[in-house]
Parts: sequence; structure tokens; C-alpha cells
Amino acid sequence: MVYLEEVETVLKRNRLLFDRTYSRGYLGRSDTKRLTYEELWKTTVSSAAFDFRLIDNSLLDFSISQYGDMQPRFAYYPSPYIYPSLHDYLIQEGFDLGSKEFHEASSACAEEYMEQLANAPINPNPMTIRYDKQTDSYSEAIHPENHMHLGLNNDIRIGCGNNLSPLDFTHFVIRQVYPQYWKVYSAKHEASIRQRISNKPSLHSRNFGNIDELELYLKYLP
Repeated sequence: MVYLEEVETVLKRNRLLFDRTYSRGYLGRSDTKRLTYEELWKTTVSSAAFDFRLIDNSLLDFSISQYGDMQPRFAYYPSPYIYPSLHDYLIQEGFDLGSKEFHEASSACAEEYMEQLANAPINPNPMTIRYDKQTDSYSEAIHPENHMHLGLNNDIRIGCGNNLSPLDFTHFVIRQVYPQYWKVYSAKHEASIRQRISNKPSLHSRNFGNIDELELYLKYLP
């Protein structure tokens, strides 16, 4: 899928990518509704229900085919643990970053590493980020068609004034979660990023009422 190739390229440029799932699984919302965040993260990993794992054990999930091209669902799940990432763990074990042995060890040591994670302290404030486009669920002043969720189990839905692609969402996550990476990356690729967003139209939808105009929306500057 072209859109995932774009995301992979950007993650590699920022040295944030640990691995990618090519034969991924899916979790229904009923499968995760009653789980704690730690259980949700573990279930997502064990089910391979994500597309990319980052060097700090965060996950990126781009569920487009599951919901249809017109109603994408993109999500960022930070690690639920306060513990060195698998990336840092392997470096501590003496493997050289970028070497063939490093990549081989990432698979060989994964089970041992996950066992150690089970005893790691829990991150008390994991900040998930999710983007949804839900045409059928629109409700004026309550549920924007295009919106961003911050955190879990709350009513936060920040409206978005543009349709977001997986690459847009990835840029947003890097900017908000890894600002020092974004500072270097955006300066180096400013021209190409500007060209992309200059061609991105504002959202025009029948699902946008008068009251919706009174709230703050996330939108690319013209």
C-alpha cells in the first residue's frame, strides 16, 4: 500500500521505526472495550493489530481497509511501561545499531524482553492519539465528522478542518510526541511538506452546522 510506504519512509528518516507488520491482524472494538490500557497494548501486539512499532515501543495503526476508504481510523498507542525500549535494550546488551546482528537480535530477544516488561512500572499517563472520520456518526456540536481523540475513555473530539492521510497523521504524531525529531526533519524537508499541504483542500461537508462554526478546529494554515 502506497500510503504505508510513505509513512515507513518518514519513520526511517527520523530513525523512529523499529519494525513493521506486513501480515497484520485486526481487533474489533468489542474485543477491547473493557480492557485496561496495558491489556489493550498487549492484545494489540500479540494480535499484530498494528502497522508500525517505534523504537520506544509505541504503535501506529492505520485501519483504512477495515472501515472503508471514506472512514479511516488512525491511532498512536504509546508504550504502557516506563522501561527502556527494545531498541535501547539491545544497545545496552552490546549490539551495534544498524548492524545485521542488531536486527537478528530484535527477533531473537523479543520474547525475553516482553517477559521483563511484565515487571516494569506502569506509565500512569499514556496519551493515546486517534483520528476518525465517521460520516454516519455526525452530531452537531457533539460529534464532528472529522475529529481527533486525545486519551482514552473521555468525550474529547477535536474537529479537523482537513481530511487527514496516514502521512498527515504521522507528521502530527512526530510533531506532538517527538518534537526534537520534528524540528530537524521539518527543517530539512520544509519545501516538500509545504507543497503537500498547499494542495490539501479544506473540508467541505454537509455535516457541518452553524453551531460547529463556534468551536476550534484543527486545520492546516492556508
